[in-house]
Amino acid sequence: MDESSREWLDLPFEQYGPRPVVASRLANLSKFWARFALAATLLIGGYLGVRDVGDLRQLQVHGKQIQARVLDMHQTTGKNTAYWITYSYDLSGKTEDFQEEVDRETFESTSDGSTILVTALPADPSVHRRGFVDEDRIAKARFRWTAGTVILGLIFEGIFLAVADKTRKEMRILRDFYAGPGRITAMGPPKGTKVKCQDVEFIYRHPNGIAEKGTVNLESSRAAKYKVDKPIIAMIDPQAGQPAVLYDTLTMARLDT
Repeated sequence: MDESSREWLDLPFEQYGPRPVVASRLANLSKFWARFALAATLLIGGYLGVRDVGDLRQLQVHGKQIQARVLDMHQTTGKNTAYWITYSYDLSGKTEDFQEEVDRETFESTSDGSTILVTALPADPSVHRRGFVDEDRIAKARFRWTAGTVILGLIFEGIFLAVADKTRKEMRILRDFYAGPGRITAMGPPKGTKVKCQDVEFIYRHPNGIAEKGTVNLESSRAAKYKVDKPIIAMIDPQAGQPAVLYDTLTMARLDT
């Protein structure tokens, strides 16, 4: 081992050791955001759902069925095709224009200049729905809002809980494995060869104070982020005595995943 390598490895161990308390706080923070995401989704979804069902109830009781004229039709393409119609109607001395996304069947059965049935509220002509508003439609809307809000909330909660679980696993690695500072010494094979993986060789200081060498195999796309002399932290399995996980000392990101 050359003197420069020995000098680097003699730097204080604590300067490079990871901080389990950081992982613990991240896990707790992720759990907090999981609960917050669920609560926020339920509150926002509940508010919007109650408002929508309330409008439908008002339209059922006080709404007026009128004919609206279709002014324009178009569709947008991309990842998913969307169908739009623009229609207008007069009620209580006011003219209301709306653009609304519709399903393909409705789009194909409608044409420019045709009329569609709209139920609108005379007291507030902007409150309206296409078609009739009856008890069955209100019940379906209530079910959609309830199910959609709960499912979306659980999805958000699941995402943050997954992050918390991953962080807890990382925390266990940080707690249960010994850490030794090190640096990358060589990377191969040379550039230009068509391979999917590269061997990254490194030297690290074992907790017993002895400098040792190790190798980790990385995908080429991941290995491209690292270079010779890059500082690392080698997480060492206390039973096997060999590096189990490598971390980037700056970002604390795992090199081997």
